[in-house]
Amino acid sequence: MNKLMMQSAAGESAGFAPSDIANAAAEAGDEEDGSRSRPVFDDLEAAEKARRVMDERALALAQTPHRTPIAAEVIEVAIFVVSGETYAIETRYIRKIVRPADLAFSPASGERAIDVITPVPGAPEVLAGVINFRGEILAVFDLAIFLGLTAREIGEKSRIIVLGDERDDLGLLVDETRRTTTLRIDELIEPPATVGEATRSCIRGVTTDALIVLDGSALPRDRRLLVDQAEAPGL
Repeated sequence: MNKLMMQSAAGESAGFAPSDIANAAAEAGDEEDGSRSRPVFDDLEAAEKARRVMDERALALAQTPHRTPIAAEVIEVAIFVVSGETYAIETRYIRKIVRPADLAFSPASGERAIDVITPVPGAPEVLAGVINFRGEILAVFDLAIFLGLTAREIGEKSRIIVLGDERDDLGLLVDETRRTTTLRIDELIEPPATVGEATRSCIRGVTTDALIVLDGSALPRDRRLLVDQAEAPGL
């Protein structure tokens, strides 16, 4: 004890505070027994590891969950209405959308024609008639009848959707056109079982909000829409 008091007195005379001496003694004791400091360091290491894990999880949650789809995963479609139901066709199959009223004007005579679409005698009901489109005779089919729906008369909002790949193949008469939009391919599902097999072959898919996407490549090949246009009357 006298030795410790002498060390304390010597420390004070050298300018050290009693607390500094106590800390030095504690550190000296730790050096003599290293096991006393290990639990502290182990706890610090565990806390640091936990912090890194939480930071990594927070970073993963902060990232955007949905990536932007690439072009191959989406399609652009034009939306239209037939007998109150909404349909769509990929825009890459649409060559032009025509307003029947624009076809009713004859530049040669300067007068409006009597018939917008010329009927073909003896033709099936699905064939609405033919039009003179870009100097060629083009068959126009009533899409409502083709889909087994109630046909409507041509009105102010009626349109003819001209389909084709490298040429004008045929026209589809619809009640109204709406807009164009893009759809993810993986969002399209199979049509319901109530859809007939013949119509199902012309449907690419259905969206969850009941938008029916028709197959623009299959429609011109459907045997119900094949007409020998060479036999159609001239306009």
